[in-house]
Amino acid sequence: LKPFPYTSDWVSTARRRILTEYWQQGFNNVQIAGSTNYTPESGHIEVHFDITEGERQLISTIRIMGDEKTLRSHVQRYFKFSEGDPVDYTRINLTRKKLYDTGLFKRVDFQMISEPQGYTAELYLNEKAPWSLRYGFAVTDHKELQGHERDLGVSTDVTYRNLLGTGIKVGASGKVDQSLRDARVFGSFPVFLNKDVDSTLTLFRTRETLL
Repeated sequence: LKPFPYTSDWVSTARRRILTEYWQQGFNNVQIAGSTNYTPESGHIEVHFDITEGERQLISTIRIMGDEKTLRSHVQRYFKFSEGDPVDYTRINLTRKKLYDTGLFKRVDFQMISEPQGYTAELYLNEKAPWSLRYGFAVTDHKELQGHERDLGVSTDVTYRNLLGTGIKVGASGKVDQSLRDARVFGSFPVFLNKDVDSTLTLFRTRETLL
């Protein structure tokens, strides 16, 4: 590096960057101590970092438990690490978040277990019930020449959120009141052309009777 003005913030920032690089390579117990050596004659400060790497943690095995209705391959597509990779908790936490975001699981927990051949990443899943049913009363506001009229009706929808164990959501909904009949069927797909892109298809039919 070329000489540049010294600040204590630079040392802290440099230490954090070195830590991040080591953590990404699986050195989660690395110890880094910074020190400085000031030379009055030249006005220069030398910065030294003493690094104790410690054990490098590598993932030898991945175990998944609790995927009773969800396909193993669908769970694995959200993994940001694989066997042989370093134990990088940034990627582990990102994997946990992506699995939560599918809406399929109530619980997503990782445990890293040290074993003679390396570290085992154990994933514990608790799946949500795939069926959901909602119903209730609905108030519809109709605009007419004479003003507004409100009708009281009923509405319901039923959803299955894990079709074929691949996170596909399908369902139907309906609403009925004195002058309106509305029915819909829908499907939501979490993967499109093998990419994690949500797409939704909805078909509906509405019939309104003028009173």
